[in-house]
Amino acid sequence: MSQRKFLTAAGVFTAGLLLSTGAMAAVSASMQLFIEDARYDGAGADDPETWAKLGISEFNLWVVGNVGGNGLVGGGRGSAIRDVRFVASFDRALLLDGYMPSLSFTPTEDGNDHGFNDFTTPADVTRCADPAVQPFDADDVPLPDHGMLTAGRVAITFCLGDFTETATKLANFQPDGPYPFNGEGWFPAAGNGRGQINKYSVMVAGLPIGAQVHFDVYGFTDAGDLAFAPFSHDARWEQVGGDSSIPAPGTLATFLAGLLGLGWLTRFKRRRAAA
Repeated sequence: MSQRKFLTAAGVFTAGLLLSTGAMAAVSASMQLFIEDARYDGAGADDPETWAKLGISEFNLWVVGNVGGNGLVGGGRGSAIRDVRFVASFDRALLLDGYMPSLSFTPTEDGNDHGFNDFTTPADVTRCADPAVQPFDADDVPLPDHGMLTAGRVAITFCLGDFTETATKLANFQPDGPYPFNGEGWFPAAGNGRGQINKYSVMVAGLPIGAQVHFDVYGFTDAGDLAFAPFSHDARWEQVGGDSSIPAPGTLATFLAGLLGLGWLTRFKRRRAAA
């Protein structure tokens, strides 16, 4: 852990810096996010170059790690990716309006799916100890904020474990366009890259209609460098209906309830002391 640096920021990513073009290219496509049957937005969108899923229930998420280091955009790192973390960020105003978004993950494994063979069966997803962190690599280079991991937004983090397998073929999960690209039924052709793909069925709860949650993923190579999904390979969810606006018990709800309870206990002790 000595090579990994974190800046805790009271539940909010405060990274204001973006990687330079050279630094970005060095880690391009080390990791990717892909949502089945989603829309890929182009450069003119509010959250550009992103897989956007509009829905009311669960969706299928692929988390791709270029462990083998060949055959993908930018070449990847060619290293195990340690301590992989999935980040969900949303507007802080949702909390102020009384909503408590939560995510649940069900690991899945299909064996062979559209030419991508030998999927890794993911371990159960757990909430990371830190409610939000801004990671830096061994050279003090911060994770890019993608315009989403910024002040005014809340980020919650989930631990996915290490990506070490090279059993499955990989591909560039970015369509050629035109944009916006309707990705219903679309999968890229499996290429020569080798790595690890974790698949999850993800449920988002506690959102009002129209609310969005942005997704990012990152980890660390054995050398301490950041491996992450670049701007062109991240994702988001938008609630378009259903009952998700009814806050459901979840990891974030439990966390916030604990904070509220701590605040109440502190005020109670102060009142007793004053008396």
